[in-house]
Amino acid sequence: MAQREDTTDLNEKRIHIVALDIPYPANYGGVIDIFNRIRALNNSGIRITLHAFYSNRPEAPELKEYCDSIFYYKRKMSISNFFSFMPFIVKTRIDKKLLYNLLRDTDPIIFEGLHTTAYLNHTRLKGRIKLVRMHNIEYEYYYQLAKSEKNVLRKLYNLLEGFKLKRYEKIITVADHVVTISPNDYDHYNATYPNIELIPSSHSSRKIESLPGYGEYIFYHGKLSVPENENAVMFLLKNVFSRIKTPFIVAGMNPSNKLKRTIKKLDYVTLIANPPEEEMLKLIREAHINLIVTFQATGLKLKLLKSLYNGRFCIVNSPMVSGTGLEPLCEIADTADDLVKTIDEFMHINFSPDHIKIRHQNLMLMFDPVANAKKWTSLLFPEE
Repeated sequence: MAQREDTTDLNEKRIHIVALDIPYPANYGGVIDIFNRIRALNNSGIRITLHAFYSNRPEAPELKEYCDSIFYYKRKMSISNFFSFMPFIVKTRIDKKLLYNLLRDTDPIIFEGLHTTAYLNHTRLKGRIKLVRMHNIEYEYYYQLAKSEKNVLRKLYNLLEGFKLKRYEKIITVADHVVTISPNDYDHYNATYPNIELIPSSHSSRKIESLPGYGEYIFYHGKLSVPENENAVMFLLKNVFSRIKTPFIVAGMNPSNKLKRTIKKLDYVTLIANPPEEEMLKLIREAHINLIVTFQATGLKLKLLKSLYNGRFCIVNSPMVSGTGLEPLCEIADTADDLVKTIDEFMHINFSPDHIKIRHQNLMLMFDPVANAKKWTSLLFPEE
């Protein structure tokens, strides 16, 4: 446990945040949202006690800059937890030390993801202000994972986990507010549950960093160990980049050997595995087109947001932007033929200052970090 010296005025606002993973480094979707929310709330004067579950990420001393106290809890990854009626992602994050630490005061609590909600309805937390941040429609996410998974055992696990999550999610009725990440998710939950709010993703960008002019390559980035992302890249390699000669760069975390072998055979394609954040941003900014394709329309893909804030043209398919409100800022192409045609068209178009101005006007309406921090604060401290 890491702790910062307490010099707190009794009138200062304090909260607990229960994170599904250690939110630093902020290098994949869920932890990007969590880390940047921690930073934004801290900058607005809120003092934070962070509780972080982990399995394979190290403790992060960098978080001490934003948190008064940090408690770490190792996930219980026992095989017996697969056979629980409770979803595996929840069951493995039960720790009595967490409950004890939450009961040390009466501060409001943000539960990050359905993953962390095992104690949401605990009798000893009754009367506390409790918010649940929904990063996805979780059961749909697991059903989609099952569709893209070729390994029979993993496919069965994803189907079963989706079934458990659909049954389990009614626990969110106990929360004072359920905070969704996209308009699509808001509509889904608001049709069934009370107290649903929409606050878009917290992110690191404070202004549009896109460069005007032309780039020389097309870029795809994502967590490449995720089957959804690998399937998207394989689709692009087979159906799009086999037909064009524009340089294509793929970058991301932990690509499989299969993906490495496939890319090695292609003359116009380069793979960059596990680039540091600065290099990733440079690749996004210098590309002429950020190509972002998914076959899993769940949540808001933060790689899209990063590309819109930092890159030039964004070409996407419909599932990537469906229900996000970001459709007007992207070029949408759904078939391989349309992708080839759109890429060919936009590789010859100058990304102008007018493009940047329009992007700024639209993104700041939804994703202004200061305004969104105020929304979180009003939910956490409703009487002030």
